[in-house]
Amino acid sequence: MKKLSYFIFLFFFVLKSNAYSEIYFIDLDKIVNQSDVGKIVNQNILEENKKSDLKFKKIRDDLKKKRRWTYKTKKYFEWARVWKKIRNFKKRSKWF
Repeated sequence: MKKLSYFIFLFFFVLKSNAYSEIYFIDLDKIVNQSDVGKIVNQNILEENKKSDLKFKKIRDDLKKKRRWTYKTKKYFEWARVWKKIRNFKKRSKWF
């Protein structure tokens, strides 16, 4: 029993002091914005972002052009269909 109490005393008081450690925080914002590597990485990310923006802008502009062309052709085909119906009506009405 004496050995057990000695072991418990040793375990809780002596080993506990060795397990104590300080907590450190890393300021990632400072690392990313102020370190040389962080600045280079930020610059590369901005360049890639600009390239992607240009690529997507071209795609968006192409889609806008296609949409406008679709609306124009839709209107044209609607008018063409209307004129075709009018011509057919005129042809049929000649018989009466």
